[in-house]
Amino acid sequence: MIVSHNQKFVFVKTPKTAGTTLVSILRRFTDVSLRNYDMGDHERYYEIIDKNSKFTNYFSFSFVRNPWDLRLSRYFYLKNIEVPRKKQKGEVYDETILQTSNFKEWCKVGSWFPSEVGGQYEFMCNRDGKFAVNFVGKYENLESDFNHVCDELNLPRRNLPKENSTKHKHYTEYYNEETKQIVAEKYAKDIEYFGYKFGE
Repeated sequence: MIVSHNQKFVFVKTPKTAGTTLVSILRRFTDVSLRNYDMGDHERYYEIIDKNSKFTNYFSFSFVRNPWDLRLSRYFYLKNIEVPRKKQKGEVYDETILQTSNFKEWCKVGSWFPSEVGGQYEFMCNRDGKFAVNFVGKYENLESDFNHVCDELNLPRRNLPKENSTKHKHYTEYYNEETKQIVAEKYAKDIEYFGYKFGE
């Protein structure tokens, strides 16, 4: 999460939704960086806002992603970027990536961040569990939705670079009925609230 007092905005950064790319753009307008190192700067709304009442009138926004696509992106990010990097540095990493031979196997046993904290939806709630973010853009409409944010904040529109992205085929090609249902159950709140469907 990052906060700008000058521009009066709060950006709630959810995992694997182009957050690193958006931060690279927003950082130049930001005078405060609030980082929870245990969660890799993916703080929930209430962890910051409920403790800082002066932020409550700021324009708050976040981005979400189709849960099936999110799950696959998480797998390839761990496999190709995070785990090799952590392994080389001798740091702790998700060993299930090395213990499974493909996505379908990992999908059943791999870590479910951010679902351990209730999926993407919960990142945007206050301490009472009430949805509190002013605007939610979608990864699938990243450019146009981020332009909306820029217009709302009177910031110049910018072309978005790609950072921390992974290469793979369309997510639908990696699922079977079992793994599709597993994701549907784990991310049920996200699917319902943000209107996602498999194949979209």
